[in-house]
Order: sequence, then C-alpha cells, then structure tokens
Amino acid sequence: GSTILSQVDDGHLITYLGKRKNVMDTNFLLISNAQQRLEDIERVYTTFSQTEAFTITSKYNVNYIVFSESIKNQFNIHDLQIFDRKCLKTAYKNDEVRIFEVLCKLETL
Repeated sequence: GSTILSQVDDGHLITYLGKRKNVMDTNFLLISNAQQRLEDIERVYTTFSQTEAFTITSKYNVNYIVFSESIKNQFNIHDLQIFDRKCLKTAYKNDEVRIFEVLCKLETL
C-alpha cells in the first residue's frame, strides 16, 4: 500500500516492478490535476523548505522518495535539500539510486 514519489518517467516501473502506487506516471491524460502534480514533484526535489516538501508528500500520502542520477540531472541538483534524519531515513542505497522513507507527515487544519 505504499506510495512512491519519483520522476514521472519512472512511474510505470514503480507500479509494474515494485507493485506500488506512484504519484504520477506518463499516463496522465485523464488526470484533472496533472500540471499541479508535475509542479509538486519538482518542488519536493528542489525546495529548501521542509514544511513545503512534507506538505506535498502528505498531500499524496507518499511513503518513499526515489533519488537517482537521472533525477539529479533532470532537476539539476546534487542531493535532496530537505534531507533531515528525523524525517527521511535511507531505506535503500546503491551506486545509482537511494530510496528515502518519509517519516514525517504534515496535516492541514
């Protein structure tokens, strides 16, 4: 029942191979908020604000964030700016990808 946040191009792999839900994949013709989802994914990877990032991950009930070489290149980043050991824990790591477990959730009032 986990939801994974990654780049859009990896969404189908997450669903098919990982048997997990994704925030978005390339099959988004019928999604009414596709542009907002694209913007939210980019914001999680590029924001310095933990509040903003965890508001977005809570919005989509994200349990894991994928961080790979292709994500670094796509968003022109070297690391997740929001990395905080209290809120993100490395769940998997190899030479090409890290997967962070999201430990913090923000609730809207």
